[in-house]
This record gives sequence, structure tokens and C-alpha cells, in this order.
Amino acid sequence: MVQTFDLISAGGPSNGRLDARERLLDAAVSLFAKRGFDGVSTRQLVGRAKVNLSAITYHFGGKEALYRAVFERIIDDMGPVRRRLIGDLHDGLNEAGGDRAKLSEVAVNFVCLFVTASTAADAPRARIQLLMREVAEPGGAFDLLMNQHVGPMHDAIGALVAAATERPEDDPRTRLLAQGVMTLCLQFALQRAIVFARMDWQEYSPERVAQVSDVVSRAVLTMLGLPMAGALANSDQ
Repeated sequence: MVQTFDLISAGGPSNGRLDARERLLDAAVSLFAKRGFDGVSTRQLVGRAKVNLSAITYHFGGKEALYRAVFERIIDDMGPVRRRLIGDLHDGLNEAGGDRAKLSEVAVNFVCLFVTASTAADAPRARIQLLMREVAEPGGAFDLLMNQHVGPMHDAIGALVAAATERPEDDPRTRLLAQGVMTLCLQFALQRAIVFARMDWQEYSPERVAQVSDVVSRAVLTMLGLPMAGALANSDQ
């Protein structure tokens, strides 16, 4: 039988049972992001979280379940932004109909929101690093990530691509173009270190995010064969 003191932070307060689970999740994000699932031991996890070894089994059932729980929390945390991106995109497509100028505006609005959300100063770097590690080396949470986050986003972008190219949403080229759009929107967040080094930046200010959004918007419109929208058409930058 697991003793009460094994479920709380070593030396922690009496309400540590609740805190221990969150500390394990926080520790797991950081460690798994840096070292991957196989590179992190349970002792390292409990050491970083300052909980006893049995806490992983008690709260999650094991290291594998803890790993999935980390992704469940990340996906849940990203829910509000994901739902807004998808909702705004579908609403815009419905309003645009077949009007290509309006489709361009929908695409630009989507890109600006996506880029702004992904480059936000408070976007946890470890969380992004962990997501990219799971994508690069699919493991125990890849299905979760695909089904609950990447898939819905991909489908929404696919609807935009289909409207712009007049191809079916399940056409292979539509799906490849949707992946291209998603990649363009994310790269300035994922490759932040390179961007900052090349641009001599220390942060993404609102003005710099606007610059990035402009560049990405132009690339997406060109990729989809849509006309330059609004201010983009009148800008030399």
C-alpha cells in the first residue's frame, strides 16, 4: 500500500498531494523537451519535481502515462488559440464564398493570428521544443498530438487551400499545400534563435511580429495563387 508521505512533496505542505501532480507535469515538460522520453529517468523526474518516487505511479500509473499526460495538458492549454484559429478560418471561408480577394483577406488574417500566437513572448519554449521533438521522432504521444491538435488544424488549413485552388480537400496536393502553410506560419517561432541572430533581435516586438506576418502572408498568398490583399498590395516591403 502506498503511504501518504510518498504522494506529496518531500517536506512539503499537507496539500502537496495536489501540487505534486502539477510539479511532475512541469518537470516532465522541461526534461522530456531536452532529453526525449528515453533520455529521462523516473528518478530525474521526481528529483526535478521534488516529489517521492512513488508519486509517478500514484498520479499517472507510470512514466509512459506521465508522458501522455504532459501532451494532454499542452493540447488542452493550446485549445483556446486552436479553436479561435479554426473558427475564424471557417467563418471567413463561409463569408468569402468564391471571392478570391476575400479569400486573400481570410488567409492573411489567419496567418497574422497564427504567427502572433506562435511568437508570443509568453509561449513556453520547452513546450514548443517538446512538441517538435515528438513530431521529429514520433513516440508515445504522437497519435494524441495528431488527432487532437495537428489534425484539426491541418483540416482547417486544408479547407482554405481547397477554396483557393479549387481542389478537393482530400486531394494529395491540397494536403501538401496545407502542410506548407502550417510550416511557414510556425517556422519563425521554431527557428527563433536563427531569426534573432540574423536580424540582431532580442525579442519579437509587435512591430517585428507584423514584419514576420507580412513576409509569411505574402508567401502563403503566392503559394495558393491568391491576389495580394489589402495593405499588402500597396506595400513595397
